[in-house]
Amino acid sequence: MTTASWTARTSPSPESRRSLPQSRRANGGFRADIEGLRALAVLAVVVAHCGVSAAAGGYVGVDVFFVVSGYVITRGILAEAESHGRLAVGAFYARRALRLIPAAVPVLLAVLVGTYLLQPLRVREVALDVAGSVGYFLNLRLAVTGTDYFAADTPPSPVQHFWSLAVEEQFYLVWPWVVVGLLLWAYRRDRGGARFRGCLVATLCLGVAVSFALGVYLTAHAPSWAYFATPARAWELGVGALVAVGDGRARGLIGWLRVALGSAGLAAVAACVLLFDDRTPFPGVVALVPVLGTAAVIAAGAGSSRQFLQRLLGLAPLQFIGRISYGWYLWHWPFLLFGVALIGEEATVWHRCGLAGAALAVAWLSYHLLENPVRRSRRLRRRSARGVAVGLGASAVVAALAVATWANPPRVIGGGSAKEVGAGLAAADDPEREIRRLLATADGGPAPVPANLTPALDSSTAVAGTVYDGECQQSHTAAHIRAHCMYGDSASATTVVLFGDSHAAHWFPALRRVAEERRWRLSVWTLNECPPPPVAPELPTPQRGQACQRWRAAALKSIRELRPALVVTSMSARYQSGGDDDTDRFWLDGWRQTVRALGPTRVAMISFVPFQRGGVLPCMAIYRKDTRRCVAQTDSALPRPERRRFLAAGLAEHGVQVIDPAPWICGPRLCPMIVGNLLTYQDLTHLTPAYSAFLAPVLKAQLIDHDGHFRAARSAVS
Repeated sequence: MTTASWTARTSPSPESRRSLPQSRRANGGFRADIEGLRALAVLAVVVAHCGVSAAAGGYVGVDVFFVVSGYVITRGILAEAESHGRLAVGAFYARRALRLIPAAVPVLLAVLVGTYLLQPLRVREVALDVAGSVGYFLNLRLAVTGTDYFAADTPPSPVQHFWSLAVEEQFYLVWPWVVVGLLLWAYRRDRGGARFRGCLVATLCLGVAVSFALGVYLTAHAPSWAYFATPARAWELGVGALVAVGDGRARGLIGWLRVALGSAGLAAVAACVLLFDDRTPFPGVVALVPVLGTAAVIAAGAGSSRQFLQRLLGLAPLQFIGRISYGWYLWHWPFLLFGVALIGEEATVWHRCGLAGAALAVAWLSYHLLENPVRRSRRLRRRSARGVAVGLGASAVVAALAVATWANPPRVIGGGSAKEVGAGLAAADDPEREIRRLLATADGGPAPVPANLTPALDSSTAVAGTVYDGECQQSHTAAHIRAHCMYGDSASATTVVLFGDSHAAHWFPALRRVAEERRWRLSVWTLNECPPPPVAPELPTPQRGQACQRWRAAALKSIRELRPALVVTSMSARYQSGGDDDTDRFWLDGWRQTVRALGPTRVAMISFVPFQRGGVLPCMAIYRKDTRRCVAQTDSALPRPERRRFLAAGLAEHGVQVIDPAPWICGPRLCPMIVGNLLTYQDLTHLTPAYSAFLAPVLKAQLIDHDGHFRAARSAVS
């Protein structure tokens, strides 16, 4: 249906138009308090991203933006709909395009270039993010990748903050049509459209209630979807829309009530910024506080410009920041991410604040030189089709460049070649002495990235040759694992089991080589984020913890039925049990329960692996001639050293053989990322399949003696 036909079917008579209250015929004009709110919102976000711990809850600034956006956009829609009895949806989308896209395009192009030059390993990933940003579906992509376990250590995307724009535009893809539908219905039933606002309020209340309930549910069951998905966030824009619908009533509030309402709302938002942090279950129920606080501030300012709160929000510095808040929001995050990557771990809060200040200057230039000229262009505003065409054209160019960048990533290879060490340990008389020699060599001199690095830097996260190939991590029913997760000699009389979380799974390539050489039957029982001890660690959702407990109980039962000769197990050092229970003794007791549940079988526990430095792989892509500045130092790489020693001693007393892998990974000073031609880590804590398989001889020497018998219990951890 065309805009013209909407006008013909919904246009009120002159008499009914004159009967509309003045507040419904005009959008109320510019409000300095809302501009000040925008400034406070962007300041909260930027200060939090700069690492100021006192403002850890600054992420609620996005929620303030949502409410403000819902109010401002709905106020404009109502002004047009009720003054003229129609809504030119095409013109609405043209205004959105001219407002958003001119500022976003240079940011997205700069991110593509910056990633290509400074973070070449992430080019394909970021190119997809840029495409998602310009297509306004990045929030869905982030919701999906947020559930990817191996993406947990990946640095955030330089366009990750575009998710909030995606939520808004998905909301506004639907909201104007809802208003049009209600207009059509109202004017059919009543030519004066008297029922329109009542229908609008009812629709908004229902939508807000459903969306809020969904957000609360998903916060407990699927946090990534709760945070990023539009259906779980739409209620925040809906609250702003409700305030816009109720503007007329808000204008009737007496003065002292306005002051109390606005002050309480502003205090609520400030409290969230100061008291919330990354442990707050957000959005969930607690999101009511910043959302309703913002709504209270907006409602308190309706029809008034002389109260102290309005004067406070109308201060010149806040008005300046509020005007360019959109551009600053877009630019600050890439400045921080790329700037900190260049500065390195030496980057302080002051460095970050300086980078944010530089982003503010660029946002000011963008506002005056690009955003305003495009947005105020009479040529583009005169015909909505032109505005939409310009927006779509610019978006298409960025999307095409993102696709081209994805298809042609830079080659991240070093010069020269390194000695192939794949079979070196297997041929050595003393594999442990040989690995120590190789690590000492890598520790001592320059560590360039060789052209024959295996795996290559740009494919380091591949899991080929692991348990993930056989979908043993994707289906955890006992029948599936018995049928598809058996390796080695299926007819062997000797069964060995690998049991644990992803830190047990990354030893699979090594143990599989040993099993094939010794003609064992190898059964694999691993589940990401599920430690062998019957402990309920802090996980993103309670449901994942419950699934872990069910899987662990089924796995232990099936392992006992296998009657294995040996169970090899391991786990991550990252778990927290929550509350006051996270003690070394608590974890040892849990391990003892697991050992008893395994029955009368030998158990070998591979202790915690050293942790690499954050951003180690992107750092290596930049410093390819000598990667030593990127890697962790040995004396700081071992996680939880006291717990490692305590568990090792306690488990050895209970007949468990404890194996220390640190001497196979770290040299005297450094934990190198490259040994010979092999890349050691695929992220901060997991070994690459190639390096795990390389370590098979030293693992074999730990598990069996020279006579081919399994070793007795002992602890190698010091």
